[in-house]
Formats: sequence, structure tokens, C-alpha cells
Amino acid sequence: METDIKKKFLTLHGIPSDTPPKDTFYYYDIINGWTINNNKINDEINDEIISLYYLFQDCIMKDIDYNTICKKIPPFVSDSGLNSESPVSKNMLELIINNFKNIPEIYRFLYLYDCDFLIQSLLTCHIEVKNICGEFYHLLNSGPFFDNCNHIDSVRFTCSADITKLMSYVNFIFIRLYSILDYVVKICFELDNIPNDFSKYNKMYSKNKLFGEKKRLSINNRKDTLFEDCDFIKTIETIRNHIIHDGIIDIRPKGYERYVSGVIVERFILFPDIKNGRFENYVNRKLFYGNEDKINLRLPSIIDEFNSRLLNTIKIVINNKKEII
Repeated sequence: METDIKKKFLTLHGIPSDTPPKDTFYYYDIINGWTINNNKINDEINDEIISLYYLFQDCIMKDIDYNTICKKIPPFVSDSGLNSESPVSKNMLELIINNFKNIPEIYRFLYLYDCDFLIQSLLTCHIEVKNICGEFYHLLNSGPFFDNCNHIDSVRFTCSADITKLMSYVNFIFIRLYSILDYVVKICFELDNIPNDFSKYNKMYSKNKLFGEKKRLSINNRKDTLFEDCDFIKTIETIRNHIIHDGIIDIRPKGYERYVSGVIVERFILFPDIKNGRFENYVNRKLFYGNEDKINLRLPSIIDEFNSRLLNTIKIVINNKKEII
């Protein structure tokens, strides 16, 4: 069954197709897994995130011969405390740094790799959203929620381990989208506050900065960016905050199937009603489903708009910095 599904095209309404649909679909790529048919913006974002690293490198290393000194920097500088491949403990790192403190520019390189970790976190988070969205549609398209049933002209729902997994994927996506908001704010603050003195190991200026502090950035409320004050970004915040702080999206996660003449024509997951970026609310109740919002039909467009704003944001941040260095 798994081999067969990889030969098909995954649709947003949960019924796999033997031929590419006219609208959005997912196909299996042997390297990237389940991939959306229009993947260009993901490649552009990856390229811009890499450009961010080189921008940090240029700003941090502007007064030294980077290529010469880099060859003399020991591996622990880039790995310890950042990479599971490094077995160095916190106490060991302190001792090692003290023993190697006479290496030219060691503190400058420690700071560079700290910034690199922040940029790598953004890149990894972006890739996670892309991959998990593909897995969501893989599972949605993988088989009927009901086995050996013949339902004529009806809509049925079920609760199962697979449905719980589908909702977990949706939850993860919105949590990670908000993580990207945090990471981009940190990158902006750090880029604006790169230290000049590297005679010691500098703490990162952005260490405790989160998305809520975006008002202090010059790019705040810029149109078509992640910092625009708009219903779209409010929606991401609302869903993420509800999942983290207030509860689950549905009291019992459910998957629905629609049958016409005994044939499955649609599978879907319902999402609560949202207005002006906030859940419709009545006293203590805020999970209303009057609009029958099928999140599986909208998820790619949500991620697409988010990615468009992310790409615009990174480009503006890079260009603004280049103008003053």
C-alpha cells in the first residue's frame, strides 16, 4: 500500500489521484519526500537564509582575515554546546576555552557560530513545516477512515490514532510557524546589535527576545512582512497560543468522510471559526464550527502566505543591513 501511494498524487480533499490535479497537490520525491507541486518559494527562502549567514559573517569578521584565521580555529568552537556530535560538557567547554583563549579571535568565532545556530534554527524550522505538511496530506490520502463500510450519500466521522496524528501534525505546523516569528525577531535584534569588542565571549543581545518585542524593530508593521499588524499574523498567534496555553482544537479530534453513491469523495478535518484573527468567542466558549472550515483545503495557502511574508522579511532585513555596512 505504501509503495502504491507513492506513485499517486495527493489532493487537498484527501482522495489520491493517478494524474496530477489542476490545483494544489503533493507528489513523492525520493530526496525531499512528499513535496508540493509549486515548491519554488521554498528554494528561494533557503537561499535567502544562507545569505543571512554570510551577512552575519561579513559584519562580524569585517576587521580580520577570516579565511586565514578560520583554518586555525579548533572544531569545539563550532560544535560544543550546539551539536549532538560533540561530547563536550558545559564544564569541559569552560576549561577548553580558558586553555585556548590565546588563539586569535576565538571569541569572535564563538559568537559567529552562535549566530549561525540561530540561522540554522530558522532554516530547520522552515524545512520541518514543509515536511510535516507533506506528511499530513500523505496520511489524509492514505486510506479510508472506515474499513469495509458502504455509506450512501452520507458524512461520517471517526476518532482514531490516525486522526489524532493528523491533528498533531496541524498543531505542530502552527507551533512551528510561531517559532519562526520568534527566530526572525531574534535575528533582527542580533543583526542590529553585533558587538565591536571581542576580547571576551559576548552574550547574544537577542537571547531573551521574542516576537512580542517586534515593536522595537524598525521593520515593525512593514506591509507584506511577518511584522505587519494584520489578521493573518493574528491568526497564527491565536492558534498557537490556544494550543500551547488553553487546550486542544477539538474536544475529540475527528476525521470526516463524505460518501456519494457509496464512493468516498472527500476526507476532511474541521477547524474552529475565526474572525479578524481571533476565535469566535462567547463567554467561555471559543471553539465554534458553524463555518465548516476544512483546514485541509486551506493549509497550503496559509503556509504559502506565511512563506511569502517570510521571504519578503528576510530580503528587507538583508538589504537594510547592507545599506549601512
